[in-house]
Parts: sequence; structure tokens; C-alpha cells
Amino acid sequence: MSIVRLSCVRDTLCAPKADGDFVDSPYNRRRRLGRMESIASPGLPDDGSDLEHYLNTALAPAAERLDDAAPVVVMVHGFLFDPRHTPGEDRAASHNPHTRIYHFDEAPFPDERREHHTGWPGRLGFREDDGGANGVAIAFGWHSSPGVAGSLIRGYPNHYARAYAYAGETAWPLAAVIDRLATHHALERHPVDIVAHSLGARAVIRAIAQIAKHAPALLSRLGRVLLLGGSEYVVEGRLMYDRVSRAGLAPSVGPIFYNIVSGENDVLDTLVEDFGPRTFGSAQVIGHNGLEHGGQAERWIDLQIDS
Repeated sequence: MSIVRLSCVRDTLCAPKADGDFVDSPYNRRRRLGRMESIASPGLPDDGSDLEHYLNTALAPAAERLDDAAPVVVMVHGFLFDPRHTPGEDRAASHNPHTRIYHFDEAPFPDERREHHTGWPGRLGFREDDGGANGVAIAFGWHSSPGVAGSLIRGYPNHYARAYAYAGETAWPLAAVIDRLATHHALERHPVDIVAHSLGARAVIRAIAQIAKHAPALLSRLGRVLLLGGSEYVVEGRLMYDRVSRAGLAPSVGPIFYNIVSGENDVLDTLVEDFGPRTFGSAQVIGHNGLEHGGQAERWIDLQIDS
């Protein structure tokens, strides 16, 4: 299997169907479907957890075929997705990330750009029918679409601020997934890489910050962390990076961050800087400003694509 699907609604993980359809019932080990543990506080699942069972059985087909140099990549999408939405044939109309972007279909680039349905695993070089020989993609779908109407009617903070909070809640389930991948016997030679877009960078940065604080030994199993137009605030990025820097990792071990920066990004301009919670009062985000690290950030590279 070259792709393993997971869905997460705030702090609760789910093993969905092969097409990404959400299964809202307790995890069934025989069928490998359903809601798994809720992970809402420091501490990672014990051995024998539903999450471990699901990943062990899902990765088993790839264990013997996985090439030593093949990547293991966790993909984390951004704002306005809901993995509970029923998958459909029309990718452009779907709010389910497994339908819309976690697929292997390829269309002409202008169509993908216009409809925002580029298939991440296919474009990253994974192959649907290779049994995992060219690597394994972990499709992490999370609830990032609280809804405008609900926010207004119920007097909640605006829907983007709520989605930002949801990303924070998703950090521990994401950290648990990284932990189970990093300790899987078939993946011991493979660092766990991460690709995140937009608000997904919030979940990733928060997850790595928690790992650095509560399970620093796990940092050595991380590889490349690619952040695309990240909407996490600079102060949170620096907090995470400082924790990683204090972990005492050898220079050739642990995460390297590639932060793709764009000075002109209307989504970041409008949503994050105008509607976000502005951590510590600052509206600066890594997708605009980079890390803004005062010293030498040996593990962090800002790449501005519109300079």
C-alpha cells in the first residue's frame, strides 16, 4: 500500500474507508475502520493502541517492498476541509481532503490550479499501485472548516480563529501518528518527512513543539519538514524551533525545515492577519515573514518564491 489514510476531528482520530469516507463508530480491529483514541493532552498512546494496530496492519503490505531510500511522508492540508463529508466523484466540489487532494489523478496544471484539486501524493511522486516500493504517503485529513454560519449564530469567534484553535487541538493526534510511524519496525531506516500547507503548518509546528517538550528523543526520527505558505505565527514558529535547538541533536540528525515564503498571499493577508487570534499580539506569520530568527537558524531555511 502506497497511501495510508487517517482522519481527525479535533482530538479524535479515525480510520476511514479506502476512499476516505468517515466511519463514525468505534474502531473495529477486524475491519480496520472507525473512531480510535482521543488524544487531548501530553502523552502518546501506549503499545497496543487502536492507532498502533491500524498503522501496523495498514503498513504491512509495504514492509517488504519499501526501498531503503524511499520516503515516508505525512501530508497535512490547510483551511476549509472536513473529512466527515461524504466523498464524491467531483473533486472540485468536495470538502473531504481525501477526495479533493489526497489522490493520484493528474489533470492539466491550469485546471488543477483553477479548481484547487491537485493530487498531492501523485505529484510528490508516489504511485498508487506499487505496493509502497517508491515510498508511503500518510494522508492526514483534519477538520479545519468550523463554518461561518455556526460561528455567527452561536456567538463563537470568527470561523478562521476557530479553525486555528482546531489546528492546535489536532497537534497531539498528529504527534501520536508521527510517534507510531517513527517506532514502526519496518520504517526504522526511514526518517519521517512532513509536507504541510497553510493552516496545516499550525498543526505541524504545534505537534513538533509538543514532541520537543514531552518526547524529545522522537525528534531524531524526523526528516524534512516542508511548510508551504504557512499561516502559523512567527512567535510560535520560533518557540518550536528553540525547543528543537535545545534538544541536543547531532547536526545530521533530526528535522530540517524548508519554509516556502510568499510576500504576496491574499489568503494570509486577509484571514490570518485580520481574523486570526494574533498570538502574543503579533500578526506576523511564517508564510510572509519567515522565521525572523535573530541568530543562525541552522535547521531552518526560508525560500521566498516571489522575491
